[in-house]
Amino acid sequence: MTGWKEHLEKKEADLFNQIKFSFCSTFVDNTAPQPPYNFDDPKVKEEFINNINYIKKHYANLPNFWRIDGKPVIVTWSTHAYQSKEGNIKDAFEKVGSNKDIYIIGEIASNLAIDKKFYSFLEASVYGIYNYQPVLAPFHPWEMDKWPKRVSLSQILSDILSIMDKWSNFAESLHIKYFPTISPGNDKTYDYRENNRPPVVERDSQTFQEFVKKAEKDI
Repeated sequence: MTGWKEHLEKKEADLFNQIKFSFCSTFVDNTAPQPPYNFDDPKVKEEFINNINYIKKHYANLPNFWRIDGKPVIVTWSTHAYQSKEGNIKDAFEKVGSNKDIYIIGEIASNLAIDKKFYSFLEASVYGIYNYQPVLAPFHPWEMDKWPKRVSLSQILSDILSIMDKWSNFAESLHIKYFPTISPGNDKTYDYRENNRPPVVERDSQTFQEFVKKAEKDI
């Protein structure tokens, strides 16, 4: 969220009084603006800890902050790009009270092979995992030459649901929760940040309803 660390203005406070909210970020934007995010760098680790503690102090006690079982929930972005050879990811999560004072839900990449060894730090560090854009999961970066320009949601729904089942089983193997996410389609045609734009996934209301039903079963 842009400007998440700024103090609440009145209009923001009014909005936060109307909806459930949390924050989603890498929380290391200043020291590591691009992945991978190396937690063995003391500055990266320190920024993560300071930012999470800032949220706990200034936002987590607000009435509408998202909670599960009474604990504030914070969402980490690109958690799959967190790296450490010295156990510093786990240590940073412990220092901010993950699974004690707060719950952290971490993102796993849609197009990376699920590798329990690679994600082993998640087992002790996060409450659950999610993927922000499952409609792009069937498209692998090493097969960009095979990507179609456009595809309908109905054409790839079975592939998406199969991948979501794998994520769910993976979370279960780590003894953490899986949070299914959904979207009606995808179009990054005008996203200046994307050098290799993924296929346009065209919306389909009937197929999207099937997508929603699957997510509801996983909740």
